[in-house]
Amino acid sequence: GGREFDLRESAGGLQGGFGALSGQIGQPLSFEQAQSLGIDRDVQARVIGSVALENEADKIGISVGDATVRDRVLAVEAFKGLSGEFDRDTYALALRQEGLSEAEFETKLRDEAARTLLQSAVLGAATAPGSYVESIASWLTETRSFSLAELTATDLSEPVPAPTDDEMKA
Repeated sequence: GGREFDLRESAGGLQGGFGALSGQIGQPLSFEQAQSLGIDRDVQARVIGSVALENEADKIGISVGDATVRDRVLAVEAFKGLSGEFDRDTYALALRQEGLSEAEFETKLRDEAARTLLQSAVLGAATAPGSYVESIASWLTETRSFSLAELTATDLSEPVPAPTDDEMKA
């Protein structure tokens, strides 16, 4: 849908995938090994799926309010100070280290929340009426048959005349 995504999302996903698998096998994993195991394609599919859902949520107007974004920011453990409460300086420092502005991060949180709403709606959607399901199932499973019959000039009672120029144009 023309929506751009941050390369850091892919890189972070790859690092997470490498780290998880390296931990499981007990040794560092090379990029080539990760590729052979399909980790790069899994991360790519997740990022593209997330961006596609965020794009669709944008297109149909799903969003969350500022209060939801605020609550999500306050809930991030990395933004809490020594007191265990949200610390504005810690928040600013953590974002600066990640190369994000507050606006970028909060937009990202808003998009994630909208995507989650859309995913929840799709996954928890109402079931289709039985008659609709039956109609679709019968359409998908119906079969057709045909007979092929070859006609030759000898099967005709009279020969077919050659078409005129006007008939050919038509």
